[in-house]
Amino acid sequence: MGDRNATITVTTPSGERVSLELEPGHTAQDVVSALIQGGKLPAEDSSGNAIRYELIDDASMTMLSGNSPLLEQGVGDGAELRVKPGARVAQA
Repeated sequence: MGDRNATITVTTPSGERVSLELEPGHTAQDVVSALIQGGKLPAEDSSGNAIRYELIDDASMTMLSGNSPLLEQGVGDGAELRVKPGARVAQA
């Protein structure tokens, strides 16, 4: 399972569904970064504070680890994931 690509669908907080190609080694952080770079998620709140996001597996309703490859966490082809905004990170 961990050596091939998978196509996943990620639902953003606004309800937009985005299809992504997940490669071996990609983590939840990689998916969130791709969504931010693609303009699907804001990187900062209105005060300029960075926003942390969590990735949830809709099938198991579990939060996926940000640093472990998603394919190794059981995320496979056709998986439905959801982005949940976490805490805002105050700038020092």
